[in-house]
Order: sequence, then C-alpha cells, then structure tokens
Amino acid sequence: MAANTDEGAAEFRLRPSLDKKFSKEIAQETIHALLSEELKNKVFEGNEQIATLCQTLSTKIKDKMKKIDTGDSDYKLICYTIIGEQRGAGIRVAARCVWDSATDVIASVSYENVS
Repeated sequence: MAANTDEGAAEFRLRPSLDKKFSKEIAQETIHALLSEELKNKVFEGNEQIATLCQTLSTKIKDKMKKIDTGDSDYKLICYTIIGEQRGAGIRVAARCVWDSATDVIASVSYENVS
C-alpha cells in the first residue's frame, strides 16, 4: 500500500486503482477449474473431513487469486466455501461487507460432482 515518492515520503491509497479492477470472469474460471480438479471424484465421509476440505479449498482458491496478475496488490480476498449434500433442499447464505461499487467485485462459483 505504501509507495515511495521522489521526496522519500510514503504515499498511501485507500483502495485499488480504478483502471486495474479485479476480473470477475477470470476469477470464476480459475475457481471452477480448481474445484473441478479437487472435487471431481471426491467421496465425502464424515464432518471432520468436510471441514478440513473447506479450509484447504479456501486456502488454494485464495492462493490462485493472488497469482492473477492485475498489477495491483491492494486487494483483500475473502473466500467463503460451503460443501453440502444434494437432497432436494435449498441453502441460504448471508454475509455483510462494506462495499465500494467502483472497485469491489464478487465472484461466485457453484460446483456439483456425481458422488
């Protein structure tokens, strides 16, 4: 966030540059590819395994998102991972965030495997 100027003083920015907005489309493609790779033939057994898998997937997704080169490192990444069983019931998830519509982006991805 801090960059040196000619005088040696630090320059601080409160948000990313408007011309280097995070790409929702690239993020969705990257996340879906990762989920396909990790969950394609996965069989789920036990809640502890699922909790660990959610943490592992979140970490891998955030690491992949950090590698997307936008030329700006001022992004905060939040990864919320849910694994649930398909039995005809729905799920609702809510979150609250302070949002800047000029720079903030959400990328949502759903993945279903056959198990």
